[in-house]
Amino acid sequence: MAIAPADEGEPGASDEEQQLAQAGRRRGRKRRKVLVIVAVAVWLVGAAVTLVAAGLSVRAGRAALEEVRAEASVSTVDSDQGLARLVDAEAHFDTARARVRSFVVSPLRALPVIGRQLRSVDHLSHAGAVVAGTAADALGQVRERLEGGLPSGPDRARLLIDLAHVARAAEERLRTVDLGPDDALVGPLADGRARAEEELTELLGSTGRAQMAAGGLAELFTGDSTQLLLLANNAEMRAGSGMFLTVGTLSITDGRLSVGEIVPTNDFQLPESVPVEGDLADRWGWLEPGREWRNLGVTPRFDITAPLAARMWAAARGQEVDGVLALDVIALQALLRAGGPIQVKGEQIDADNVVQDLLHDQYVGVDLGDPTNQEARRGRLAGVARATLEALERPHLDGRLLAEELAVTARARHLLAWSVRPQVQQGWEAMDVDGALDGDELSIALLNRGGNKLDPYLQVDAHLQVAPGPELTAVSVELRLQNLASAEEPSYILGPSPPLTVAPGTYVGLVAATLPGSAGSGRFDGFDQLAVAGPDGPTRVVAVPVEIPRGEERTLTLRFELPPGPAPMEVLPSARTPAISWRAGDRAWEDDHTEVLAW
Repeated sequence: MAIAPADEGEPGASDEEQQLAQAGRRRGRKRRKVLVIVAVAVWLVGAAVTLVAAGLSVRAGRAALEEVRAEASVSTVDSDQGLARLVDAEAHFDTARARVRSFVVSPLRALPVIGRQLRSVDHLSHAGAVVAGTAADALGQVRERLEGGLPSGPDRARLLIDLAHVARAAEERLRTVDLGPDDALVGPLADGRARAEEELTELLGSTGRAQMAAGGLAELFTGDSTQLLLLANNAEMRAGSGMFLTVGTLSITDGRLSVGEIVPTNDFQLPESVPVEGDLADRWGWLEPGREWRNLGVTPRFDITAPLAARMWAAARGQEVDGVLALDVIALQALLRAGGPIQVKGEQIDADNVVQDLLHDQYVGVDLGDPTNQEARRGRLAGVARATLEALERPHLDGRLLAEELAVTARARHLLAWSVRPQVQQGWEAMDVDGALDGDELSIALLNRGGNKLDPYLQVDAHLQVAPGPELTAVSVELRLQNLASAEEPSYILGPSPPLTVAPGTYVGLVAATLPGSAGSGRFDGFDQLAVAGPDGPTRVVAVPVEIPRGEERTLTLRFELPPGPAPMEVLPSARTPAISWRAGDRAWEDDHTEVLAW
């Protein structure tokens, strides 16, 4: 049986009719193709518009998070704007994810290359929403718990335990975040994922530290604890701290603070030194830091200074302590901002006048030859410290303000802490107040040895330069030291103390530089011999003597070399007031925080 050709027309139709029918069918097929193309084009345009909108939502979400990160501090707890930004960020990321998952875009997910990019955007959008939502939830819970102010007694420990639970819950939720595929992503998306991974790791570290900090403080305020108080005076400096001119105890019983005996260290030298070993003995043993309290702070390594101080107190008073707290005048100012004014011998001391009072006014009219006058003056710092710490027991203390003030203070090394109790010590380390060094730090200190109170009048400017090379990286720090003391200042400020015979107002001391442990050939231009040189734990130290008459200045240049290649270096705060002014390339900062440099 014969089969008719496919293009043969209807039986009985004329050739003309068949041609017209065929032409109609071709036009129909063409119209259908055009309609399909138009539909596909419309779909692609819609998908593109949706993806652009999703991208804008992601960008808006990231911008809101960046604003929160840029302004993040303890005070964020009080900020309605910060919480609102987190809520907005979560909404933007949720919107982005919904758009990527919309019916317009979903067919593209089946494509091998484009689909991977879309799945990545999906995961990253969801991750952003989880991060923002977790932060908002945690912030809301913290605000709720601190609403009535900082409690006293056992409730203080319970609050800290609650805060540790909040941090742990946030950490557990963040660990569920899936950032999606990490291979075969287009450049901007790959960069975005890498940045998100870095930020998530950082955030997990922050929540972990918050958990350890709250847990450590809860342990500190539970049961009984005796802390050794080292009260430092910024008018007479040591390395990374003021000189410890007053020492005493702080007892903590079921969350309540009680200040014990506080005595001036000037008349509190031990008859015999407690054992000092290792690098501290090798570098600084000639200053007897195990006997002379005022020479305890010759190294910025508080994890070495604090246990030595505890052993010295046990030798002097027969009392064991389970922790050491170091506070200076700036730390007392911060506590007064949170706790409010105090009364000391009929005078009101507050955050506005305490620095002037302790660094200057207490020395006005002091007769160096009058023991009674001297004793009253030496008790001034102890009296202010006692009243300031006792003010922390006032009801309805603003815990958020206290935490904010202490955080700012700790960043500048005005507050340092150490404990024999592992959980408490972990908390201090999490809060970065333990004063330990890792080996990549640079620190400049002036150790006052003139028996005066001239450090607030010594302006220190530091210009750091780094010259990377194939065989080594050369680092130099030019130090400009200006003695701005006036001849009208009290004699107790100007000094000198016997047996020095320099003119009044002359700054006499050591310039000590703590260098990264990998540094070589640390030296000062123009000095053939160093007063101190060698390892100091994971770091190295070099020091030279300096004398600066009143109204004059000195310029010293420190040089050292580091191994070649990229290597971050942390420039530590000095705890000086005024702070050291630093410059490095196009960066400038005051050393009230740790500055990280990389090349």
